[in-house]
Amino acid sequence: MHASVRRLALVAGLGVLALCVVAEAAPRFQRAFVTKYPSAAKSRLDRCQTCHTATPPDLNPYGTALKAAHRAFGAIEKADSDQDGFANLVEIKALKLPGDASDKPGAASDSTRGDTTASAKRDSTAGARSDSSAKAPPDSVARRR
Repeated sequence: MHASVRRLALVAGLGVLALCVVAEAAPRFQRAFVTKYPSAAKSRLDRCQTCHTATPPDLNPYGTALKAAHRAFGAIEKADSDQDGFANLVEIKALKLPGDASDKPGAASDSTRGDTTASAKRDSTAGARSDSSAKAPPDSVARRR
C-alpha cells in the first residue's frame, strides 16, 4: 500500500510541476513582448490573448507564427499573421490584437498612440473619394449651384 501511495504522490507532484512550467511560460513571453513593445505594457496586448485563442494553450495565428519563428518577435513584424491587411507591427503599435482578424487598426475606437500608419491608411482612403466630397469654402459651394 505504501508503494502505491508513493507512486500516486510522485505522479501528482510531477503533474503540479508540469503545470507550473506551463504557467510560467505565459508571464515570461508576456514580459519579453512588453520589453520589445513598451507601449503594450498594461494594455490589452499585455495578456494571453495576444498569442492564444480563448482556450489556452491553443495558439491564434500570431502565436503560431511566433512559435514558428522561435519566439523572435522582430522576425514576424512585417508579416500579417491574421491576414486582415495589416502587418503585425502596425497592429501592435495600434494596440490591436495581431492574431485576431476582426480586431484591426482604423476602427472608431482605435487608440493608435503614436502609430502614424493607421492614420495614414485612413487618410489615403479619404483621399480616394471624389473631389466633390472634399471640403470647399461655403461661398464656392453656393457659386456652383
